[in-house]
Amino acid sequence: MRVRLFVGLMIAFLASGVVSAQMPQRRELRQENWKHCKSEDPDRATAGCSPLIASGKEVGSKVGQASYERALAYAHRGDYDHALRDINQALQLDSGSADVFYARGLIYANKSDNDKAILDYDQALRLNPSLANAVYGRGIAYSNKGDYASAIRDYDQALRLKPAFADAFYGRGLAYMRKGDYDRAVQDYDQALRIDPTYLPALTYRGWCHAQKGDYEGAIRDYGEALKQNPDSADAFFNRGWAYARQDDYEAAIQDYDRALQLNPNYADAFYDRGLAYDSEGDHGRAIQDYDQALRLKPGVAESFYGRGLAYMRQGDYDRAIQDYDQALRINPTYAAALNNRGWCYARNSDYGHAIKDYDQALYLNPSLISAWGNRSAAYAHSGDLRAVTDYGRWLRLRFGILGLSIRTSLFVLALVLGIRMNRFSRRSVRVKGVGRLGFK
Repeated sequence: MRVRLFVGLMIAFLASGVVSAQMPQRRELRQENWKHCKSEDPDRATAGCSPLIASGKEVGSKVGQASYERALAYAHRGDYDHALRDINQALQLDSGSADVFYARGLIYANKSDNDKAILDYDQALRLNPSLANAVYGRGIAYSNKGDYASAIRDYDQALRLKPAFADAFYGRGLAYMRKGDYDRAVQDYDQALRIDPTYLPALTYRGWCHAQKGDYEGAIRDYGEALKQNPDSADAFFNRGWAYARQDDYEAAIQDYDRALQLNPNYADAFYDRGLAYDSEGDHGRAIQDYDQALRLKPGVAESFYGRGLAYMRQGDYDRAIQDYDQALRINPTYAAALNNRGWCYARNSDYGHAIKDYDQALYLNPSLISAWGNRSAAYAHSGDLRAVTDYGRWLRLRFGILGLSIRTSLFVLALVLGIRMNRFSRRSVRVKGVGRLGFK
């Protein structure tokens, strides 16, 4: 009996030793998990937070903290559904944290739910009115909704709270840019770049604003600087190519489009713009090849059909040009320039009836389309229709102002006095040599 008791005591003693040895190990493991849970590495954070949440031994605010940290990790990885689940759990356990409401606002914003994001930013600011990041985040949400006035007010407030906030200057610049206020946008991008000279998006968009203002040299400088920071930016090469093209430097533009396409062979816009550049240089064959590629990558773009139609038209292939203009107009029935050019192709094929119908529709959609007045005048003339004089006069007035109006009046008087019969008009008698080219864009 004593032997059995002794053995039992020995077993109990040894077991207590094992438990006491495991407890420090468990504490160390828990501490290690918390260390990983707060890591900026999302994979390490998830790996650390998950066992803490699942253990059932963390209670109250500790579970809320682990859920919050894991939500941030999921969000960093782009897994916003799991992030939202965890952040909701964190708010159930701690509904008085401005940071947690701000984090959920960020998650909603990344899920494109700007209304819910704004509500969470509002709550975060009720809890902490000086939380500049929440004001800034709300500004982004308003900007995404197209409410640029509210966005700018929030960026203003964020900059009052945090004067050296480069992101807020950038965001406000973006809002001004989207409103078309390029001068103020440039000023804000300037400020962002003074704070952070490596702020690549601010540099890129400042270049775009310079281009919209017609300052192509300024745009080219900014895109060049952007390429020094990131030589593999297909967008920067594309945008600089666009600026070169606006200066009619098509050779430099084509070189930049080439580089953009080397970096991104599926860059449909680069194919399209390079096609425009080739066409402007008179290389219509290469232009058509590029439009083919643009349409392969983006089949439903009316502008690509229009551009290819223009190249065929300049090659004298009017039937193919008409087919492409047909496609452009199926996609966009209000494409006045396509109607004008298709009319010109019909006229070149001596189909003046269809030509005049297209010019009529083009002018109904855009009465200021100068070339359509001149083109319809020529079509009327070839059809023996006196309205050719009226349209020609309208073209002169729009093209040359008061001088054109005077010429128009003189033409009317001459037509009435001499009793001009329009069926005597011929190609040779119509002196508007530029009318044929006026159909081009």
